[in-house]
Amino acid sequence: MRAKAFLRAATAAILVCGAAGARGEAVRGRINGWGTNWMATNAAFVGDTRWSATVTSTQTVASNMTFKIDLRGDWTTNWGTGTMSTNAVINGTIGQGHKNSATGSDGGNLSYEGQTNGMRYTFRMDGDHTWWYRTYTIQATTNDPVAITNVADNSGTVGTNAVTVTAQLSAAPSGEKVYLRYTTNSFGSSALATAAVSGATATLQIPGMVTGRTVKYYVLTSAMPTNRIATDPDLCTLRANNASGTNYSYLVGEAVPVFGNCWHFPTNVEPATVTMRNPTNPTPGADTYVYVGNYQGDADLTGGWVFYKKSTDGAWSSNSLAWDSAAGDNAYWKAAIPSNAVALGETLQYYLRLDYANGGADTTYLGTTTQADNAKYAQATNAAAHPFAATSAANLGNAWHVPANAEPTGAYMRNPRHPYASNTVAIYSGNQFAGAGNAANQSGGTLYYRLQGAGSWSTAALAFDAESGNNKYWKGAIPAGTFGKTQTVEYALAITYADRDATYLGTTNQTASAPYGALAAAQAAPFTFTYGDDPGLEPGYVWHGGNVVKMSADTIQLWAKIGYEATNGYRWADNAEVRYRITTNGASKRTVQGVTKLAPSKLVNAADLVLTNAMDYSHTEDDPSENGNATWWVATIQDEGLTNLEALVQYQIAAWNSGANGGNDVVRLAEYQADGASGQIFEYRMYSGGSGALTVNGQNADYTTTKFFLDEAAGETAAITVSYVPPALSSNVEVFCNVDRRHLVDADWNGDGVPDGIRPPDGNLITTNDATAYFAAFPMAWNGSAFVWTTNATQCGAYRLTARYQGPGQSGTNWTWYSSEGRRDHAIVVSPKKVLQQTMYELNALTVKATGNTEAGRSTFDDLIDPAPANRNTFNEFSIEYLNKIQANCLWFQPIHPSGYDRSENDPGTGTRYNPGSPYATRDYFSVNHFFSRAGTEEAALTEFTNFVAYCDRGTNRLGSTNFIGTVNVMLDGVFNHTSWDAEFGEMGVELGFCANKDVKIGSVKPGWFANWQDYGEPATYWSTAWSNDIATAPDRGDFGKWADVAELYYGKYSCLVRHNPDNNSDYLNEQDVFDFAGMSADTIDLWKYVGRYTEYWLAKTGHSLTNRPGQTDANGIAYDDYGIDGLRCDFGQGLPPQLWEYIINRTRSLKWNFMFMAETLDGGVPGYRSNRHFDILNENMVFQFTQAHVSDPGTLRTQLENRRTAYNGGAILLNLTGHDEVLPWADPWVTASRYAMVSAVMGVPMAFYGQEQGIGPYAGTADKWTGFTDFELNFGKNIPHFKKWNQLRVWNEPPLDAASREMAQWHGRVNWARRNSPALQSPNQYFLTTGEGDNGKIFAVAKYEEAGAVRNGKDAVLAFALFVNAGDHSGASDTYSLKGCWDLLGLTNSPSVYYNVRNLASSLAEDYLWATPKSGADLYAGGVWVSFSSDSGANIYDNGAIVQYLKLDEVPAPGTATTNSPVAVPYGWLDGFYPGEHSAEEYEQLAAQTASNGTMTVWQAYVADLDPTDEDAVFQMNDVRSAAGAEISVPAAENRAYRIEFLDGELTANPQIWSGFQANGAWTNGEPYTNRHRFVDTGAATNSGAPVTTQRNYRVWVGLP
Repeated sequence: MRAKAFLRAATAAILVCGAAGARGEAVRGRINGWGTNWMATNAAFVGDTRWSATVTSTQTVASNMTFKIDLRGDWTTNWGTGTMSTNAVINGTIGQGHKNSATGSDGGNLSYEGQTNGMRYTFRMDGDHTWWYRTYTIQATTNDPVAITNVADNSGTVGTNAVTVTAQLSAAPSGEKVYLRYTTNSFGSSALATAAVSGATATLQIPGMVTGRTVKYYVLTSAMPTNRIATDPDLCTLRANNASGTNYSYLVGEAVPVFGNCWHFPTNVEPATVTMRNPTNPTPGADTYVYVGNYQGDADLTGGWVFYKKSTDGAWSSNSLAWDSAAGDNAYWKAAIPSNAVALGETLQYYLRLDYANGGADTTYLGTTTQADNAKYAQATNAAAHPFAATSAANLGNAWHVPANAEPTGAYMRNPRHPYASNTVAIYSGNQFAGAGNAANQSGGTLYYRLQGAGSWSTAALAFDAESGNNKYWKGAIPAGTFGKTQTVEYALAITYADRDATYLGTTNQTASAPYGALAAAQAAPFTFTYGDDPGLEPGYVWHGGNVVKMSADTIQLWAKIGYEATNGYRWADNAEVRYRITTNGASKRTVQGVTKLAPSKLVNAADLVLTNAMDYSHTEDDPSENGNATWWVATIQDEGLTNLEALVQYQIAAWNSGANGGNDVVRLAEYQADGASGQIFEYRMYSGGSGALTVNGQNADYTTTKFFLDEAAGETAAITVSYVPPALSSNVEVFCNVDRRHLVDADWNGDGVPDGIRPPDGNLITTNDATAYFAAFPMAWNGSAFVWTTNATQCGAYRLTARYQGPGQSGTNWTWYSSEGRRDHAIVVSPKKVLQQTMYELNALTVKATGNTEAGRSTFDDLIDPAPANRNTFNEFSIEYLNKIQANCLWFQPIHPSGYDRSENDPGTGTRYNPGSPYATRDYFSVNHFFSRAGTEEAALTEFTNFVAYCDRGTNRLGSTNFIGTVNVMLDGVFNHTSWDAEFGEMGVELGFCANKDVKIGSVKPGWFANWQDYGEPATYWSTAWSNDIATAPDRGDFGKWADVAELYYGKYSCLVRHNPDNNSDYLNEQDVFDFAGMSADTIDLWKYVGRYTEYWLAKTGHSLTNRPGQTDANGIAYDDYGIDGLRCDFGQGLPPQLWEYIINRTRSLKWNFMFMAETLDGGVPGYRSNRHFDILNENMVFQFTQAHVSDPGTLRTQLENRRTAYNGGAILLNLTGHDEVLPWADPWVTASRYAMVSAVMGVPMAFYGQEQGIGPYAGTADKWTGFTDFELNFGKNIPHFKKWNQLRVWNEPPLDAASREMAQWHGRVNWARRNSPALQSPNQYFLTTGEGDNGKIFAVAKYEEAGAVRNGKDAVLAFALFVNAGDHSGASDTYSLKGCWDLLGLTNSPSVYYNVRNLASSLAEDYLWATPKSGADLYAGGVWVSFSSDSGANIYDNGAIVQYLKLDEVPAPGTATTNSPVAVPYGWLDGFYPGEHSAEEYEQLAAQTASNGTMTVWQAYVADLDPTDEDAVFQMNDVRSAAGAEISVPAAENRAYRIEFLDGELTANPQIWSGFQANGAWTNGEPYTNRHRFVDTGAATNSGAPVTTQRNYRVWVGLP
């Protein structure tokens, strides 16, 4: 039998795009709020006359879902209840509606039993508006009804047997079934066949028939019972494919030809390396070869013919097939179609005839219905009716121009992407010149350009620019100023070849090039771009990319990158904001936490985003644009509504440049001129569905982090409590994690030959009994409200945690995991506590003690150990002794390994390679650069380095310097994202068996260790030389350019990998936390092992035993765990797979538990959050607050610090003010120093860059002693100390501040001493202090405490204050700070009988109390703490307390109240009245003993006499003597004083003088009631003096204490 031609598969597109359906009736009811869902015909299939509409339910209702069918939407004509009406049962029965009366009288509402939220309900109704009674059905499906996209059968091969029909669906059914309705009498009668459905494929059968019958059929879907379908098939149909209205058919019983097993697929590459039509498009200058394949095992092909013609011709020409080759049982034959068969642009048609021998097969004709594969025919006429066809084209080269592509390295193919008239616009073309495929030798080319619509074209020659892998790049340019602002330019490219036809590049979509054989064709389809307005009037671009960080349950932080900031500091935007709303109405129906992009819709539009939050400028980032660098802006949204588990934030980000800033006030919305559409609406979901079910220490576990800092030597532990509420009826609820299992990181539990830390086994197979697995399962216990598991973390490491359970029907290895459906693992990072005890110092060993900027003048590791004898115990020379003096206990070295030579960066001054070269282009990870030794060999360099580390371990030098700081920790800088192009295996390659010689180039043996230049998510395939390979240039990202001197390493596929530029640039923000373990190749596994051995190798080389020995020390008191290197700073750490870092960290910690890891993660937002999930320290963008924002007030600094503390959940950040690729932030070094005092008081790791402590400043055009270095490099607009060429730190011989440089170094030592010796300053516990009126803008103030209730519990508490010394403003400041807000945290007691005093830890007298009289708790609580900074007013800025005061709070005994050494006790209070200020007890004693200002008595005597000791005229005297009736003597009286009078008769010159006391009433005490004067009366009577008065009587009065 022969199937009719229309039996080729019909598609859903044909079905849907048939005759347009009429619109009429509307469904109106409770389901749509009595709105209108209009029904249409032709909805189910072509020719469908029933009316149909599908409505999505938005709520669940149990019963009485009422509705009507309304003709026009105005109720004038509708169908409801009435005579003979019936309600349809959903997916059950056919209902009938009754039309309302002509007078407008309505019947009641039709109804159905209920509905479920989210279900689709399809209403279908028969008839039209003239019908009184109309039948209808309601069919419910979970999703939209599936379409039947393709139908095919095998009727042509089965004779009279059953025919199998295969139907392809648009998706798996969600409630409906698939049926086939067939007939042999044109549907006078018919039968149904039910399909077997697998996924989206339905298989049906039509029974065998007798010969000669014609069978017609179509395929339908329905949710109705088959008996109802049989009653009214069309009404019960949801969707059908009826071959566009004609139905499918076949004739039963025709003879079936036996076709040969032959084929011709024009674009298949067979045989060997050619396509089966070669070339695939004929070219006028060459023959076209047509190949046929045949499986000889079935039938013996003996030859055949190709028939060909031009499509417009009638007659066919032919050529015979000739045998070509064999491959196994496949034989290939070919024939040539001559070059003159068609001209350029004409279409060649052909078909094939294949002849067989020995009756193995009938003559077989090959034609096609798809142009992709072949169709077999028994007759030549059928094949001729379905010929292969191809249009003749020029022999074009493989050239391209994709304007937005980041190629070649360091540029876009149209660069800049969004130019201004003042920019030169570079246009790059790419061409494949080598490798498989269409490689050709480009010889030149031309860029054609003109003003859009203009007549003539201007030209620019293309010049060779660069080579990368198999590609070469050529460049032409449109000069700056050729066109004006806002003008649109058209351009096309002509590429000329030595071995191809000229190839012309235009475009059909403005996205990528289209090749043409003629210039006119390319110019008719040109590329275009429009110049911007005057640069700087408005943002150059606004890019968000979904960069959102969840700070806490009710707070998110949003970041945007905005262009540009010019070299003069002018920003093209001075305002930015987030426009948003918070809702639970899901526009995207997204159930996974994170960001998605929304299209404006009825659910959300820009007008709905009524809330706004201003964005703040954060920092500037490198940008390759000549317009300037990028600026990062950040906003925080805090709202209680975000705690809802369904909460969504829908938002836009806007930026503009105000008129006040010289802008045009035009608002631009992300992603304006970036990777996406301007005006993009984003949606951020706070929680993944079900994420709240699992908590760790009270926080939602979904992709959050718990941070601890432990001292294993002290036996410290950290409590972990996990709570899980899985769905009802769950059993076997378990935690799954690797906490405290670092020792099993290299275990191979499943025996696959791969360490479990590299490729974890299938967790479904691990049970609670598997104690040797790296990840283990632990049973959880029900506590009445949740399943709970508790443990104590005892070992430092980077761990993951999730949970699992078994639901009904699950058992064995069948588990449901929390980390699924968008939820991700929780991270637990246990860091060594010594991280917080570091005072870091970054340096380059070649430069720090160099005597000149030459190779001979370089310093080596041996130079760093000792100072010259004359410089011992000074701040004049770097050495280990110097580190003790500045109290720096951690050295971060720039990379120490050999640098690459091939493709290395050249010195513009010499045109040759930089020497010693970039330390970040590592050639051998397992060697020390020979320049680090005086002998100039790698062996000697290794010896010098390991010797230096040994002295650092002891904290002393060869001269026996005093160790004040303990071990000096050594942190290396590891660059594992990329290597030099000539990287070598090194010793580890030999040890692991990858090579026999350490100098073997990695690429020559393991090219798969590198990323492929076409896709960073695939490995490279070959490396011949540094210039001949298919390796990608680092990094994977394309948003800040490429580093041409380094090659990207390939660690596998993972979420945050950017595979293509610019297509996937924003993937570096992808937080799905997925790694493709299953796809790891043997090469990738080997690379993980190789990199994982880095720390082990260097620990062993530097004296560590590779065994943890917590708490054990050697004979000199040095902890064994402090031997060897101590840390690793991981360059571009944010860009590598988190799972790789977890492996490296845990493997290292299994050897040395207190090893420290620091990640470079300078991007704002998401990357830092990701790195915090495994690293101890983040080398992140806090530095930009100093180098760029120049923070100068406490509020800003506090906000920046607290934002990071919240985002990183207590993780430590590097607190550096500059670094090797940054500038010094201020020209005034004391401004920088004051900030160092501030960052040294907060959580994190304070760091000084070498020379900073001596007062160096930023480069300003001249390298002199003020800048500290001999040479600088302009790097992305920043002048930084050169580290690629020889350089010298000059501060030792040319101190920038002269003698004050050494004072500044000593000052840094005092600050570092305080930091190192104060657990409170190291602690994450802090409370920012304010005055009674908020912040004092000149003072940074924070209270630090070792633990809550510190002082009361004998723990450390410090009130840290630092003065904001600002550029041009060294003024001092003073203020009083309240302690009430942190009173209990500090552990103070509000009592008049409990006393406190403070010591300034950052002074040279750190043991001395500052308050002469301790203050009571009651006084502190009521009055706070007064602090005063003198700065350099009348003294030195480096004096104790001048700009920094770290006041350690001590509880002290109650103070004395009066002197004890003076003859009488003088109250302190009385002395304070005359000598104000703070006085110590010793000072009070001195005051009482000194001479009063009158010069006649001491101060204590003045106290007794109640005289002012500071009054030089003050005298104790009788001021009135009368001789009326005897003598009356008047004496001033003071309270509580005793007075006694004496007399002497005669001259005072008498010798001896004999004074006599009164016989009576000569002594008196001034008690209560007090008087201010007392009179003595002398009459000579016994009642007073008792001696008659003579001619002269003298009197004197004594005063004393009672």
